[in-house]
Amino acid sequence: MRGQVLLISLLVMTVALVVGLSFAVRTIQTNRMTSVEDSSQRAFSAAEAGIERALVETDEIIIVDRFDNNNSVYLTIITQILSDEVLIDNGAFILKDGPADVWLSDYPDYTNPWSPLGFSNLTIYWGSVTDNCVGIPEVNNTMAAVEVILVSGTKAVPKIEHFAYDPCNPRRLLNNFSNVLAGGIVKGKNFAYSATISVKSGLLARVVPLYAGSYIGVRGTGLPSQGKLITSIGKSGGTQRRIISFRGYPKPPIELYPFLLFSQ
Repeated sequence: MRGQVLLISLLVMTVALVVGLSFAVRTIQTNRMTSVEDSSQRAFSAAEAGIERALVETDEIIIVDRFDNNNSVYLTIITQILSDEVLIDNGAFILKDGPADVWLSDYPDYTNPWSPLGFSNLTIYWGSVTDNCVGIPEVNNTMAAVEVILVSGTKAVPKIEHFAYDPCNPRRLLNNFSNVLAGGIVKGKNFAYSATISVKSGLLARVVPLYAGSYIGVRGTGLPSQGKLITSIGKSGGTQRRIISFRGYPKPPIELYPFLLFSQ
């Protein structure tokens, strides 16, 4: 009888111990998850603060700041997008009829026009090898043509030229656009088609995808800045969060760009 009572007592104590340990483990895990979530949120907020701070800066700069009230810190790096080859709008997809600008002079006063002493080649890249222009364009078309509006000369007396290129043979019989060249790789991205324009004293080039949207890249020796890239890293405790933001220059005023899209 005593043995049974002792056995029952041991079983009760074991169950109580298991339940207690389970509750303690769950409490520790919950507290740990809450702590990680709090650190993650503080790190993300710090990274956001770095982005906001960077928006008022105009030069390439490295910013480091700390929040003493929540023990978080951010590191923000601002770099100019300055290269001989660029993905327009930092590689964003350009919608059909959605204009995207390539700066050929210095923002915001249009100084230092591109290639003032002689002609240089500006090559536009777009499209994919999987594109097609079969069937009704509005329904099935994925193959973009491009219109390029080139502004050169001076801001006071700009010269405006239009160019149009289409990789779709049946469409070219109707729209009289120029044929395209083979594509290439820009910043690691493959493009199916290209077109090259000779530029002297370039101020701006507006590239407009027609019939379909497309990613667009450009290449030219010594292109000016196309905007700035902001990388902000927030840290709180052992947690880091990174935010990357592209800030292109504002679209030029309509007074400087009195262009008319080709009728389709």
